[in-house]
Amino acid sequence: MSDSSPLQVASWLAICLSLAVNLYLGVTTLRQARATARRQAWHDLFAQFDHINDYEQAHDVRVYSDNESGSAAPLLMHHLNLMLRFHVYQRLITREERRGFDRWLDGVFFPWIASSTPLQNDLQRVLTHGDLYPDSFLKWLREHPTYLRVMCGERAV
Repeated sequence: MSDSSPLQVASWLAICLSLAVNLYLGVTTLRQARATARRQAWHDLFAQFDHINDYEQAHDVRVYSDNESGSAAPLLMHHLNLMLRFHVYQRLITREERRGFDRWLDGVFFPWIASSTPLQNDLQRVLTHGDLYPDSFLKWLREHPTYLRVMCGERAV
């Protein structure tokens, strides 16, 4: 058996490197395509969530027959869907944008919930039932410090 020439070794290395680069590019492209498809799927779902909530509001329909907050119930669901959007896309937004969202939760959403026992009861009902929300979202919301303070009476540490 003869020794390989430097040209043959270089050729094999070039082929191996080319295969590795192509494999990397293929995997990266596949991941990007999946991420794009996931974002589009969520976009489509959110459009339907909004359509349902708008219909409820316009036609005074109640999905939860035992809701206590009346005409504010669809607005509560819109707010929850906004929070779900944030939860789904939180890795795509900047730290500053996340801080702004937390300010909204602390200064607008949770004080609004705290201002009304029927809203508190309806929020609790949705969180207990789970609705269509992923478990990770429900856990994140239930563990939010302002939620704990407003809904559970816990003091901020």
